[in-house]
Amino acid sequence: MLTSLLGIALACQVVDCHVELDRTYQYLKQAVYLNVHARNVLVRIPPKHWASWVILATNDVPRAQVVVGLATYHGFPLRRDRDAAFGWYRIASKLNEPFGMYLLAEWHDKEHGGSRELAMQWYKRSAELKFATAQTQYGKMLEARGNTDLEFIRYYEMAAELGDVQGMSRLAECYHQGIGKPADPSKVGLWLERAAKLGDADLVFRAGWHYLYTQPDKKKQEEMFVLIKKQAEHNESNCIALMGLYYQEGAGVAKDEWLAVKYFEEASRKQSVIGKRLLAKVLLKDESDNAKMRKALMLLSECTMMGDKESYILFADWCLKRNERRYYVQVVSCLRKASLSDRRAKYLLGMCYLDGKGVEKDEKLAVSHLRFAKDQVPEAMERLGYCYQNGIGTKKDLAEAIKLYEQAAKLGNEDAKAALKRLSSR
Repeated sequence: MLTSLLGIALACQVVDCHVELDRTYQYLKQAVYLNVHARNVLVRIPPKHWASWVILATNDVPRAQVVVGLATYHGFPLRRDRDAAFGWYRIASKLNEPFGMYLLAEWHDKEHGGSRELAMQWYKRSAELKFATAQTQYGKMLEARGNTDLEFIRYYEMAAELGDVQGMSRLAECYHQGIGKPADPSKVGLWLERAAKLGDADLVFRAGWHYLYTQPDKKKQEEMFVLIKKQAEHNESNCIALMGLYYQEGAGVAKDEWLAVKYFEEASRKQSVIGKRLLAKVLLKDESDNAKMRKALMLLSECTMMGDKESYILFADWCLKRNERRYYVQVVSCLRKASLSDRRAKYLLGMCYLDGKGVEKDEKLAVSHLRFAKDQVPEAMERLGYCYQNGIGTKKDLAEAIKLYEQAAKLGNEDAKAALKRLSSR
């Protein structure tokens, strides 16, 4: 009788060990799909089964090899040994374990001494066995290689349907930029929203921004506000800044500009570049308050040093208007970076060369920048007209100057209108 009871107890322990192994495997798999660090899962697993799982791994149980490999790679709760982890991934892969194949591919992709070619091969094999994150990673590698038949889109779609947030993110980006698919804001919103509801903070921010500006939708804004607030409560600084924007715009919540500023300030304190930029924009509205102006320019200066492209032109514009000489060198640096893709930055850079602000004065180069910017920036048209009128950096040409003034005036530029009035009165 006692022997039977001991046998039953032992059998129950074995079953419990396998059940916990399967549960842990699924948790780790889901963490990868949701772009959550595996260590966050490992630290929550009770220690009682680890010795048994190591035995199962040595006896060719693939799921145990994956779990033990991850625990060894991250150093919790087992001793950290990345070479040993690689060995477990390789054995699991040979036993056709898709998660193991993905981890082996990731090791080759990211570790020193790995092989990008082997990474691609193992990502593909794992993807073919429907491991969603491998489908995303293989798609990214195909896209990076300039895959002309757009096969990568198919992998993003498969990964997104299986719940991989990175796949959803890439698919949304393809719909946003019209890569392999017609540009479709509604599809962008669909995939960002689905990913946001799975709890990824970056995608909550992107979805919230999308429904605020790209595809405004009151009902969606209300849904997004709930998700944004949840992330803000977890100290996600960009979501705190976005909370402020939702209050500022009255999107999904009653409009409250005072509360909006409070959220911008909190996000700024937490080093959110978006929070700093939004707070600066609020401060810049009060031009009569020099203390606010100084703080705004300091915040924008910090944003530019943090690489925030949207702050480059805002910062440069205000520094040049207010003759903030101490920032001129930084202004020129920002404008050079932004001018690669922005016509207004080209115009402002042209003005720096025209007036010798932050750079040695170069009228010919100034005119070159103004010519490049004029089709989209009325101020550039007017200044280029001034250069033609007075022979600055180019041959004097009054007819061309009048033509440019007229074009700028039609677009509402007051300086161009005044220039035409002066010329007509001669």
